[in-house]
Amino acid sequence: MWREALLAQEVLAGTTRGYRHHPQLDRFRQSRNPTRAITNYLWSVADEAKERGYHFDVSKIVAPRGIFTISVTKGQLHTNSRISSRNFVSVTQSNCN
Repeated sequence: MWREALLAQEVLAGTTRGYRHHPQLDRFRQSRNPTRAITNYLWSVADEAKERGYHFDVSKIVAPRGIFTISVTKGQLHTNSRISSRNFVSVTQSNCN
């Protein structure tokens, strides 16, 4: 998850040529600031990893922490309360699957 999100950060910043058409990038591209959306996602992944005893190099995240909303499908969420309780990126649920 971490490596893919770092790659997505590069794709959204336009600094790499690979991975540009991956469908998971669509939800970040649809946000009003795709780079900000992916960096906040990366912060959330790093926080969760730290809670589980892992160490990810957060110096690779290009922007400081912040709150940003991205759309997700019902299939991407186990439950809204579980996501909220972990202090993940703020999400809005869409009706598509």
